[in-house]
Amino acid sequence: MEAGDDGAAALIAAAWLAAIHLFASRLDCLRSPPRSVWLSFAGGAALAYTFVHLLPELAIGGERTGIYDSLGGSILLAHSFVLGGLIAFYTLEQAVAGEQRRRGRDHLDPGTPVFWLHLSSFTAYNALIGYLLVQRSREGAWSFGTFVAAMSFNLLVNDRGLQARHGAHYPRLSRFLLAGAVLLPGWLLGWLLPARGLGLALLFALLAGGAILNLLKEELPRERRSRAAPFAVGAALYAVILIFGSLSRGPGA
Repeated sequence: MEAGDDGAAALIAAAWLAAIHLFASRLDCLRSPPRSVWLSFAGGAALAYTFVHLLPELAIGGERTGIYDSLGGSILLAHSFVLGGLIAFYTLEQAVAGEQRRRGRDHLDPGTPVFWLHLSSFTAYNALIGYLLVQRSREGAWSFGTFVAAMSFNLLVNDRGLQARHGAHYPRLSRFLLAGAVLLPGWLLGWLLPARGLGLALLFALLAGGAILNLLKEELPRERRSRAAPFAVGAALYAVILIFGSLSRGPGA
């Protein structure tokens, strides 16, 4: 990817990810229950990207560039941020579940703080994706393409989960906030204020932790009637693509 094209490519990709939130509800093939095989496939593929590409990259990239040297050679900080992202979204889901039990409803009431905390957290998550999208566009077509595909799967799964949590209130406001966050502030800040070194690694670590929790929590509830086979196929297929793609590009790819 030419240097002069990365900004335009990232903007197009950000618009594509935003469109997922705006139009995913119109895809009849994703309606549930039982959980759509395509949603399970998408969740598996996105999770494969996190484990096969993103987490190894945090370790290998940090060792190769020396960004952890100032921390006494410790690589544990980035993985602590992975854990932090996972715990943050786990705590959020526990708060949502507690609110649902207290009110005896499946959907969140927009008049409650938990509703806005839930929506704000995923808005920040989408903004982080938009921000990191710009960085990926500067690393070449392979890195950029695999990231866009994985985040497309990720946001598709998240969108259906948010629909289940917010019910009738989701299409009215939430979709536009979540879609807009990918572009503004996400893409815009990524273009104007790029991160490098340790700061960038920690942002990817937060994304990884959040992705692990958000993807798995959509597959596990019994009422979703999820299907293990499509999830496993999606994970295996995308893992193979990532592994062979990385090997073909040589060490450190």
